[in-house]
Amino acid sequence: MKSLLSPTFALMTLLLAIGPAGAADPELFEVTEVIEVPEVTADVLYDRARIWFAESLVDSKDGLELEDRDGHMLLGKATVAYSPTVLASSSHTVGHVRFAVKVQTKDGRVRLTLTNFTHTANTSIGQLTTGDVGTSFPPGCTATNLCKGWLKQLHSDVKTQAVQGTKGLPGSLAAALRKDAKKADDW
Repeated sequence: MKSLLSPTFALMTLLLAIGPAGAADPELFEVTEVIEVPEVTADVLYDRARIWFAESLVDSKDGLELEDRDGHMLLGKATVAYSPTVLASSSHTVGHVRFAVKVQTKDGRVRLTLTNFTHTANTSIGQLTTGDVGTSFPPGCTATNLCKGWLKQLHSDVKTQAVQGTKGLPGSLAAALRKDAKKADDW
C-alpha cells in the first residue's frame, strides 16, 4: 500500500505546486476560424449563432455568459473530457478541459475563436488544475527541471485531446449559420 501511495502523493504534490498560476508563454494556444456566409446580415448570423450556442454547448457549466447584440458578439464557455494516454499514475489526471468560445458576426461572415484552455483533473482529494493548455510547458516548468519528462508529456497529451475535442465546433457552427430559416419554418 505504501508503494502505491508514494508515487500518487508525489504526483499530487507536484500538480499542487504548479497550480493554475505561472509564467505565461507568449505562444498561447488559440483556435480561430472565419466562416463565410454570403448575403446574410450580421443580425441574422448573430441570431443563428445564439441558437447554435444553446443547442451545441449543453453541459450545465457551459453556455453563454455574454450576449452583445449591438456589438454582434457572443461569449461563453465549453468543456471537453480528458482521459490521459500517457504513462503510469496518469489516471489521476482524468478530468476536463474548459475553454472560452467567442463568436463575432459581420455581414456575410462569422469569426469563431476558442481560447483560455485549462485542464482540471478530478482526483480523490478534489480538483487539481495543471494550468493553461496553451503554454509550451506547464506553468512553473522550464526545460531544465523535473517537468521536462512526464508532466510535459501530460501537457502535450491534454493539448492534443483539446484540439481533437474541438474539431467539430467550426463545422457545426457553419452548418447552423447556413440553415435556411424559411425551410425550418415549414413543419
